[in-house]
Amino acid sequence: MPGDATAMVEAVASLGPGAPVWTWYRFGPSSSCSARRPGDQPAIRRVDAQLAAGVAPTCDHQSAADGVGELLQVCLAGPGRPLTAGGP
Repeated sequence: MPGDATAMVEAVASLGPGAPVWTWYRFGPSSSCSARRPGDQPAIRRVDAQLAAGVAPTCDHQSAADGVGELLQVCLAGPGRPLTAGGP
């Protein structure tokens, strides 16, 4: 719903980047992370659909780098689980 998206953008913008907010990720949740997620998920689903259809997926470089960063920092590493050259 367009009104809901506008309300979310305005709420996150009023907090500023890096403001602490609730999120499923308990290590350093911020407004920046919450703002990024709605864009990441559709991109992931689109690439999945393209691969399933046998189409070469496309993704802009910034979104791809952001996704790789999230994988490394959120999924594989985290406080108490530093990511090293040998793996998590």
